[in-house]
Amino acid sequence: MRKKLTAASDILEGLTTEDGALIAKGGNAMAEMSRVEVWHVLTDGDYRNFSRDFREAAKKLAEAGEKENFDAAVLHWIKVTTACIDCHKHVRQQRAAKK
Repeated sequence: MRKKLTAASDILEGLTTEDGALIAKGGNAMAEMSRVEVWHVLTDGDYRNFSRDFREAAKKLAEAGEKENFDAAVLHWIKVTTACIDCHKHVRQQRAAKK
């Protein structure tokens, strides 16, 4: 979680200062984190869809940063954040259901 927060901080700083390289760095870090095995805490289809949506949004965010398309980067940052929050909510609900 700390690594995600560090990447998110880079992205937010990049967005507010219009630093495309920093946005790309954070977006790429988030996309890479979502690929590691420890990330995969559930195996259901909804979780896989949330992870895919997150990864795609993070890739598009990084691409927008690389192109210095800051308007697109903002939109993709919102999508990354929404995907992250939705997935965490799903995980909490699934864990609560198993108790």
